[in-house]
Amino acid sequence: MNILHALFRKRRKNENIIKYILFLLHMWGGICIGLVITFIAATGAIYVFKTEIEDFSARQFINRDKETDKKASLKLVATHFINEYHTNPSRFVIPEENDKNIRIIGGGRGSKQVIAFADRETGEIVGTASSGVSEFFWTIFRLHRWFNAENVQFYKQIVGGATVGFLFFIISGIVLWWPIKGKKKPFKNKFNARLKYGFQVFNRDFHINFGAMASIGLLLITWTGIYFTYPTVREVTIGIFQTKTEKEEAKQQKIEREKMAKNNPGSKQRRPPKNINDSIFTTINYEVMLDAAQQKLNYKGDINFVFPGHHFSDITIRKTNTKSFLGAVLHDDITFDETGKYKETKLWSDKTTAQKVRSLIKSLHTGEILGLKSKFLYFLLALFAAYLPISGYIMWIKKIRVNY
Repeated sequence: MNILHALFRKRRKNENIIKYILFLLHMWGGICIGLVITFIAATGAIYVFKTEIEDFSARQFINRDKETDKKASLKLVATHFINEYHTNPSRFVIPEENDKNIRIIGGGRGSKQVIAFADRETGEIVGTASSGVSEFFWTIFRLHRWFNAENVQFYKQIVGGATVGFLFFIISGIVLWWPIKGKKKPFKNKFNARLKYGFQVFNRDFHINFGAMASIGLLLITWTGIYFTYPTVREVTIGIFQTKTEKEEAKQQKIEREKMAKNNPGSKQRRPPKNINDSIFTTINYEVMLDAAQQKLNYKGDINFVFPGHHFSDITIRKTNTKSFLGAVLHDDITFDETGKYKETKLWSDKTTAQKVRSLIKSLHTGEILGLKSKFLYFLLALFAAYLPISGYIMWIKKIRVNY
């Protein structure tokens, strides 16, 4: 009986009916999926510093004893990589700093991926990143996205559904937190956590007040998480920022994809990796392409040399530009065909608003958008999101004990 009292409290005097219903839905939903949300948020918090931890584990191969102005030929680096690992590279990362070695990524995803480092001056392979660290974060990613289960699509929907639920909890939490109209000193005790009154009061304040204060960041992370699960959410999100012409083009592309899916029922709509001739890795003139990119992107920044695959349909030289508002990590691209012939320049400043939003969604979700400073913020937000359901359970258990 005490559990029923905790689940169905009476409506308080002068309590708004909408707030009363929202409170019940907020509580019932949190009880049902709170642990799922905690799991998703906790794995997300672990994943935030993936790049930094991987780099730290391979620091002896990344860093050079001294700076050098000499740069090894990427063709030579590619040859060394292919001979050493018997697989083709998919990406080179050339750091801006002259005391950092060249990173080569190839193979595939997860345990199949090879991350190696070549001496910046000689091009020789100096070491390989720990496969254990890469596999650990690949496992964390799978746990975060689909609980690392075999039925990927089914469990992705569960994660997506729980994330939608969390979105509702954030919005309903803001409504419940908002002071009653006409109340004297409406925001008194709305921005603190009173530890002096004991843990229960502190936990309640922490859940309600800090939850409201963190709501903007949590809404951003949650919405961008839903974006990756549901195509409709992607279309709506990008559609808000698209011009009329872009909307018409997107509509036509969707019709073509649906026709293709209808004609090939067993095929996936996602673009498959582009098959390229193995000779491309040793025959194209890397240096001419790099020189052309440097002339067009004449500023300091890390360079990514990427071969065609899932995310890139052409050979792409991407340069990272952090000389922007708040040091946001933005990218300019130069594309080439498979023979190394220049195709086009895709500057960040030339992109439409919709294209910019699409490019930023992932970094907005992972916290990479402002580099290390935003990652620290996201880490704290993810930990807080993981604790919110736990604090809710503590509050609910207290209600049961009081009613016992």
